[in-house]
Order: sequence, then structure tokens, then C-alpha cells
Amino acid sequence: MRIAVVFFFLTLFSLEVFSQTPTSSATNVVFSEVLCNRATVSWTSGNGAARIVIARKGSAVSTLPSNNNYYLAKDSFGQGHQFSTTEYVVYNGTGNSITVKNLESNTTYYFSVFEYNGSGTVFNYRTTAYPEASFTTQWISSDFSIDDPYQCVQGNQSKFTAGATQSGSETISYYWKFGDGNTSTTKDPTHSYTSYGVYSVSLTASTTGCLDTKTKLDTVAPMPNVQ
Repeated sequence: MRIAVVFFFLTLFSLEVFSQTPTSSATNVVFSEVLCNRATVSWTSGNGAARIVIARKGSAVSTLPSNNNYYLAKDSFGQGHQFSTTEYVVYNGTGNSITVKNLESNTTYYFSVFEYNGSGTVFNYRTTAYPEASFTTQWISSDFSIDDPYQCVQGNQSKFTAGATQSGSETISYYWKFGDGNTSTTKDPTHSYTSYGVYSVSLTASTTGCLDTKTKLDTVAPMPNVQ
């Protein structure tokens, strides 16, 4: 009986200690491999047993976690616990990094890390002196020109010139659809149509994690019928 009582009080004591609010926050939030649609976030952990990361699009994180709440997280932005229409939990665990996906290009995202202790229904979050940091995703813009967008079907030949730009420095890949079932991966291709019509030509310019598509019309006129 005495042993059972001692074990009971030791359990209560350990739960009390474990559920105390952490005394040091995470620090040094940094970003790497920032692309158009994803980025890796890492940090130096504080002295909590675990931590959550809240991400917000467009402005700094404004909602703090509440004690005795457990927040579900998803590394795909917009699918974890929602604090507001632009504010979600993207990480909940004991690690020190996360690759966040489903981001929008050329958009600024803000991140804050909150240390916590607890389990079951008892959680205590450190909501003071927490780190904040932000980054802006990369962007790519596709465009092209047609040397002569209105030709006769006889002897037609269109030259397409790509004009894609980007915020990064990666090599751009090009994928053309000429609207007649033919395609090309050449940067500046030429193409001839076998029949007349109005063709929807598209160029998709892409790098790792980034792509953009531009569409224009190319008209091929029928031969005149002289009587």
C-alpha cells in the first residue's frame, strides 16, 4: 500500500514538472530551398518537449496558441489547424525543421515557433519572446512573340520566340503546344500548320517548383478560291 501511494505521488509530481511552461524559446529561424511553391524552415529549439510552427500569408502571425489545446499540423499550407483565413499550423513535433508545401509564388509568408510541454489534455505553451521570420517565394513569368500571327496556309511558317523571366537563377525549361497536337521543348521553335484555322498556342516556362503558362492565338488563313 505504501509503495502504491509513493508511486501515485511520484506520478503526479512528474506530470506537474512535464507540463510546466518552457522557460526558453526557439531561436534562429532560417529558410532554405525557397521555390515558387515550397520552402524549408529550420530553427534552433528551446527547452520545450515539443513545438508548433504557425505560418501566415501576407502578414505576421497574430494568433497565439492557447494552453490545454493540441493543434493538428500539416506540412501543406492551408490544411493544418486554422487560426484565421491565412494562418495555419504547419508543424507539431520534436524536430527542428519542416518543408512547407502548397505555397503561392511571389508571396510573403511569416513563421513563428512556439515551444510547449504537456500531454493528454494538459499543454502549456510559451507565448513570449517567440521567434518570428518571413520570406517571399520565387516567381516565374512566361511570355512569347510570334513573328507573323496571320499567314496563308500555303507556305506558312511561324517563328516563336520565348521571353520568360524569373526571380531566381535556375535554367528555364520550355514546353510549347502549337494547338494542332504538336509540341516542342526548343526555346525558340518554328512550326508549320498543315491546314487553316485559328490555333491556340501556349508556352509553359518552368524551373524546379515553378511554372507559368502563356497562351496566344496564331491564325492560318485558307487559300483564296478564285472563280
